[in-house]
Amino acid sequence: MFFKSATALSLVLLMTSVQAQEDLPPNFPELRLSVNPLYHSVGLKLGHVLGVSRQRMVFRTFEGELMLGFGTGPERVVDRQCAQTVLGRQTGTLRSRQQDQPELRERAANKCTLFINPWPFSFLSRALRDTIEEIKDNPTAIYYVNYYIAPSHLLMKTKNQVLGAFPVQPDLKIEPSFRVSSWQALHPEAGVITGRVVQASLEYPVRKTYEIIIQERENANNFRAMSVNNGDMFRYINRAMLTGKLLRIEFIRLHRPHSRFLSALFNYMTNYRIISVEILPD
Repeated sequence: MFFKSATALSLVLLMTSVQAQEDLPPNFPELRLSVNPLYHSVGLKLGHVLGVSRQRMVFRTFEGELMLGFGTGPERVVDRQCAQTVLGRQTGTLRSRQQDQPELRERAANKCTLFINPWPFSFLSRALRDTIEEIKDNPTAIYYVNYYIAPSHLLMKTKNQVLGAFPVQPDLKIEPSFRVSSWQALHPEAGVITGRVVQASLEYPVRKTYEIIIQERENANNFRAMSVNNGDMFRYINRAMLTGKLLRIEFIRLHRPHSRFLSALFNYMTNYRIISVEILPD
């Protein structure tokens, strides 16, 4: 009798788990920390697919472009907060402010570039091509991996290999918010921004870190990079991206030498850590 009850309870828990996840599309990735040295980056990018074309009749590949964000255009996208910080350090003299400003701005832009719009991608699957063609008129989350070396690189034009594509689902049933604990008393510099996460990825060669790119406000060419140090928070952000909705994002900024130590130990790309995300209503 005990074993029957245990089996029934297991089935109920399994069904509850499936129901909780049934709104997510099939094969939606659940990204976790990895020490796989074969790839540099893996994650999701959110934007609008500009088009996909077939290359070659034999050994075919499919090549496409994604315009990251909403209401953006083709250009180099720079983290403005980073660029302002770099410029502030470099413009230390009257001469640099007056005569060398274009050069300093270019140097800051090079240091703080996040990505180039549109983002090129490649893949080999005809079924994936058909999926993208069906959904490309809608904002789309692209699941990708960037391998250092792979046999497919002999055929594809880019190393940005697409593994899946998912149209946004504004009615996706997930928790409206998620928060992780933080010792804010130790990090008095904090803030809140509103925007969409347009990239959520694991970065770096060996010990990967969770990295985020946010498009501030509704339609603006204003992007910021932040980091996440909690896997559950990162996976919640992945699902929140799929809604295509604006998010209220609360963050803290680590202070030196604490941030310098963590960056050296874990390779975080920024000193900012996301501690709370709330999906805003339409």
